[in-house]
Amino acid sequence: MKKNNLLLLVLIIFMSCKNEVKPIGEGILDLEDFDFDTKVSQLYPERLRSKDYTDSYVIKGFKDNESLAQVSVDGSEYLQGGFYSNDSLAKFDNHIFQAVNLVVSADDRIKIINGVASWVNESEVKNMFNLLNEKYGKPKELICSWGNNLKLYEWTLSDKIIRFVSTLDDNSNALNLDLITNRNNKNDKSGEEEPLFSYYFFILNPEFKKDMLEDRFFSGAFLYFKEER
Repeated sequence: MKKNNLLLLVLIIFMSCKNEVKPIGEGILDLEDFDFDTKVSQLYPERLRSKDYTDSYVIKGFKDNESLAQVSVDGSEYLQGGFYSNDSLAKFDNHIFQAVNLVVSADDRIKIINGVASWVNESEVKNMFNLLNEKYGKPKELICSWGNNLKLYEWTLSDKIIRFVSTLDDNSNALNLDLITNRNNKNDKSGEEEPLFSYYFFILNPEFKKDMLEDRFFSGAFLYFKEER
């Protein structure tokens, strides 16, 4: 009897640790199974509030790396202002994101969470896109309202809406996944340095679809979330 009770206790402890959400920067947040019941205070506890900057939280990255997540004036957006290539704040499967951003409701419910992966090559962008296709099927293709006709891909599931877009890291935003695929069909032997990209991964709580897709103005990474209408 005592042995069974001990096994039950170990199982309870294991499950509670497995489901524990750590503050941003103190663990790698799993976006694949992200729970929209997660509280904002779990991700940004008061102890991480910056002593030097108003309405900001200190995000610890790799070793001594630090960045700030700034809260918008109306308290709805948590936007990470900077990050480093070796930071690992969130993941989807084996893909790593160096930055995490949120939009929250007036009662602090998470409407949408975003992961940003930067300094990645073409194959990493394609691998992420192919992984999403394998898991969720063929996406709906949209045109991003921000940038030069960027392709924005959407997967609608019962408990979440996923969006994905990639950009070229030369400030032109001119080369996206569609153009990567087309370029790979050509024989390019120019010897030019391999370009680097960023991709933006969004998970939307379906309860807030109308609010996020129709009523909001965006800033930061969320500029890439909306489609042209």
